[in-house]
Amino acid sequence: MGMLSRNKVIDALEDKRAKFEEYQAAQRSEFDLRQQLLARCLQMSAAEISARVAERATTLERALGRAVSWDEAAEVMANSFRSVFDLVLEQADALTAEETARAAQLREEQYAAETWNARF
Repeated sequence: MGMLSRNKVIDALEDKRAKFEEYQAAQRSEFDLRQQLLARCLQMSAAEISARVAERATTLERALGRAVSWDEAAEVMANSFRSVFDLVLEQADALTAEETARAAQLREEQYAAETWNARF
């Protein structure tokens, strides 16, 4: 298996970011639909359900009162890992051969497996 070029890695990450943002939008939409269905079943308004959910859970956006970008969240996570685990994180232009092989193995054995994807 050959090394990935820096551009291919960047393109792949940008693709993942776009898919993640699409996923987030779909999840918000699905949450709204589920909330409406739950409201009908429980004979409660969507506002009452939102209030009950808000008592027990929140989102990062709601907690901060603003949207959080992918880059900002990644930077905060990296800084937290550095601090909490006393790590030195290095910026790399590409994955090592071992990392590329491990990623392929995980994709094949776990993430592409029906048992993994159908567990929810």
